[in-house]
Amino acid sequence: MPAKSKKRATRKSAPAAKPETVLVLRACDDKRKGHGGFQWPESGPVEAPDWSAKAVCGQGLHGWLWGEGDGGAVDIERFGPAAQWLVVEVEASTIVHLDRKVKFPRGVVVFCGDRRAATEWLAAKVGPERRIVGAFVTAGDGGTATAGDRGTIVIRQW
Repeated sequence: MPAKSKKRATRKSAPAAKPETVLVLRACDDKRKGHGGFQWPESGPVEAPDWSAKAVCGQGLHGWLWGEGDGGAVDIERFGPAAQWLVVEVEASTIVHLDRKVKFPRGVVVFCGDRRAATEWLAAKVGPERRIVGAFVTAGDGGTATAGDRGTIVIRQW
């Protein structure tokens, strides 16, 4: 009688879970240069050359988590209407929280455009309950709008 062949049971490994990611908004000058002249790409991977996980400003890439935070942390008006606004996808576990902004070692630029386009793109992803820095909002009859530091509210009729 022939010997039975022994088949080894092979266990397929589960694919590695994709890390949780967050979206970070930031503003740059018209050439996508940030603080200290750091050059941001228009799209794709980006990494800080001087990363430090210390919870102090500097030594990393900076922005506003989910678009929320201190708009005064960057002089938005200094960049003017030609400013480039980026949305960066970042691994959540690498985020270091600072005072109303965050820093991170690396990410992927998933959107680049002007202020209105970037804040509208981000709002469509994160929902209307977020208070996105630099966003344009409209309130109709009986509506409510809020403006933060250096924000503008225009009342067309009283």
